[in-house]
Amino acid sequence: MIARLWRGLAGSAAAADAYQRHVTGSVFPELKKIAGADPERAVVEPEARAVLVEYDERVRHYEVVQ
Repeated sequence: MIARLWRGLAGSAAAADAYQRHVTGSVFPELKKIAGADPERAVVEPEARAVLVEYDERVRHYEVVQ
């Protein structure tokens, strides 16, 4: 299994709640469809950019040993 690690920072509790609704309702269900030439580039949709004050432009991947 591969873990994809990305970090974002919301500026307020309301923004954090909005991001949680967005990521669980829109992003997680669509992750398998997201592809591109650079798998290390973060995909940060406009809805996420609107509520996050800071976020990683790159992601890190780790192999998880079970």
